[in-house]
Amino acid sequence: MYQVRRLRTKIRRGQKTLAFAAAMIVHVSGVPAQTAEIRLVALPSESPSDTVAILPNSSARFLTDGNFVVEVWAQTADARGLSSVSSDIAFTNTLASITSITHTATFSVLTAGTVNNANGTIDNLSGSHLGPCSDAIAVSPTWARVASFGVSASASGSLTVQSGPANSAIYGVAICGLGNIADAQVLFGSVAVDLVECLTDGECVDGQFCNGAETCNLTTFTCEPGTPSACDDNVVCTVDACDPLANGGAGGCQYAPDDGICDNLLFCDGVETCDAIQGCLPGLAPCAAECEHCVEASDACELCIFDQDSSGVMGTGDFSLFAPCFGACYTAGHPCLASNFDKDAGGCVGTSDFAAFAGCFGFACGQCAGCAGPGGGGGAAGAAGSLHDLDSSGVIVRLTARTTPSTSDILEALPQSEANFAVGDRIYVEAWASIRSSGPAPCVGLASAYVDLQFSERRLVPQEVISSDALGLFASRSLSAINGVLQAVGGCAKLDRNGVGADGNWIRVTTIVVRAASPGRTQVTVGPSDELHGFSGAGKFENIDASLIDFNGTTVDVHKKHRHVRDEW
Repeated sequence: MYQVRRLRTKIRRGQKTLAFAAAMIVHVSGVPAQTAEIRLVALPSESPSDTVAILPNSSARFLTDGNFVVEVWAQTADARGLSSVSSDIAFTNTLASITSITHTATFSVLTAGTVNNANGTIDNLSGSHLGPCSDAIAVSPTWARVASFGVSASASGSLTVQSGPANSAIYGVAICGLGNIADAQVLFGSVAVDLVECLTDGECVDGQFCNGAETCNLTTFTCEPGTPSACDDNVVCTVDACDPLANGGAGGCQYAPDDGICDNLLFCDGVETCDAIQGCLPGLAPCAAECEHCVEASDACELCIFDQDSSGVMGTGDFSLFAPCFGACYTAGHPCLASNFDKDAGGCVGTSDFAAFAGCFGFACGQCAGCAGPGGGGGAAGAAGSLHDLDSSGVIVRLTARTTPSTSDILEALPQSEANFAVGDRIYVEAWASIRSSGPAPCVGLASAYVDLQFSERRLVPQEVISSDALGLFASRSLSAINGVLQAVGGCAKLDRNGVGADGNWIRVTTIVVRAASPGRTQVTVGPSDELHGFSGAGKFENIDASLIDFNGTTVDVHKKHRHVRDEW
């Protein structure tokens, strides 16, 4: 390389100024071709020394999501050593990015280096040594580390990092005391590493027990799946499975007891259960009462389950024990449950249980098949008819509004609502129910009927609840409305094994007396009540499903002078 020095000598001697310029071409002599060499070394972390006689061995592989460093080392055959080293760096930016540049203490002045990850380059990675040529920096066989840069891998593949001449008029490779040498006199090195999925089994572990232990294939350096974990507790009635969500998502064996595996399909020896440790356990005899016996053929406990006073007949003595239990729920072991009054096994003694009791009332042991429990039928032994035979509108519930109450609790035709309501009037809102069937008239009547009524208390103020004589047992007369809803108004039929309404007549459920408080139109709606208070058929062991009941309310118009009511909406 040639350097041009332009010398200008200015001589001023009194009369004139003489300018003299000369160009002196100085050749950096004695510097052979490829006098300097730059090498790149890829390592997991920086090596401990800035000068070495033997370069560190470059690592061949790194993880695709790992970080490592590439060190830039330089050496010269010239005894005067290197004063500056500069290089442009190119790398495969689709596989990795540069995160940092670190300059060494040896080349700590005039440092430079601009990272451009978008282009995959480091421009002018440079450093210079400040000191006399006697320092003899990086003279062969000694290598001096110029800088290092951090690399963050992001994808699998073969990553190449290449050094090359600095594209700069400022920076270059310089011999101490002589200046920059030509690019052709520098041997620029490169390094290639494989970015792989794994190097050890540890990189393949996904923390999930259920899919087994993953391993690293040391030929392809890719992760291979493990063998799914086998779960077996050697308990015959547990369902053994590996749940990937167990243990906070780490997975684990789960052994779920399944009572069904233990079921011997026999009713009278009780329901077998599965214990997670002991396996199948025998059940308890289902017919525990003194006067019951178990019939395997019918899967039922028969004879007089309601005969709690052991009189041999279901009568008022038994009712005196049943009545205090009605309308409430109980915890296991409570006398009301131990006495078999909760025949639908719901934990509560409600209308469905009363329906069963009413169907057995007055019968002696052995006369009433329905007294045997759910599935035994209702009424006298062999009685036919079922509320499940009803069509989709099996029970119809309607509201009427009248200025005077209807004269009877049982009517063949639904009473008509009256018009002419005025502010201050006393209005009788009556709830009526009737059983309908698409076939012959049902032979089973209602044992109970309860409804919820809702209306605007601003327009209609409740005054009184009048129970129906036809449904006078356990009748609700509460005027306490919750959010404008009167709950569970109605009652149960007298102890008549056939209930009421079996002939298809209309049965008055209840009457709510309200006072018209302000003019305007208001809706009175009717709907099902809670599980303790429902519609039930005499001798049946369950409430009638609400889907079989057609509820329809009424709209009441109250005027100051002119009155009008619309029956149904």
